[in-house]
Amino acid sequence: MRVIPLLLLIIAVLVSGITLSISNIGEPLVASMWISLLVFPVLMIIVYPVNYLLFKAYHSLTDSRFEFESLAQIVVSALLFVIHLAISLYTLGINVNVGLVIGVLLGALMIIAGYALPKTKPNVLFGARTIWALKDDEVWRLTNKFAGKLFVYFGVVLIVCTLILANSFFLMITALLFILISVTIIIEVFSFKTYKNLHSK
Repeated sequence: MRVIPLLLLIIAVLVSGITLSISNIGEPLVASMWISLLVFPVLMIIVYPVNYLLFKAYHSLTDSRFEFESLAQIVVSALLFVIHLAISLYTLGINVNVGLVIGVLLGALMIIAGYALPKTKPNVLFGARTIWALKDDEVWRLTNKFAGKLFVYFGVVLIVCTLILANSFFLMITALLFILISVTIIIEVFSFKTYKNLHSK
């Protein structure tokens, strides 16, 4: 499975090359075109070693492997690849709603993360790392179990909102920010209350 991010990177580079070769590079925005077509392949190059180092740190902190490690690497690479592909098609003049693609992918990423969160062990890198969850293993377990369900729910909400607001990029971004802020606040409050309940006995 580790070869999949590498294959996606190779395909992304090929897509950039093909797009640049058949585009009208005489346009004034050629510099912006180059940047938009190269930024995501570069990010894909950076992401793999960063993920490797993060998971290595996770192993040392928890004395165990993250159950969804390979899947996480593939999902992040696939997310960057699909956004890159959408931008490439848009550059070629094909009507692609890049905001819609990003919104749906982020929603899907939240759903996947929701299934992974309950499996994480206490650490400072991955999971719902609230102050109270890091202080108590049971609070960590309950917080991440709750956060997992919340991520799945709000991931679905984000996808639905993105589809409904597909023609308004501003409203999509507003909905995304609202969802992310809401999720963060709800998880923090839940973790705090769980900690207080467990330690008030």
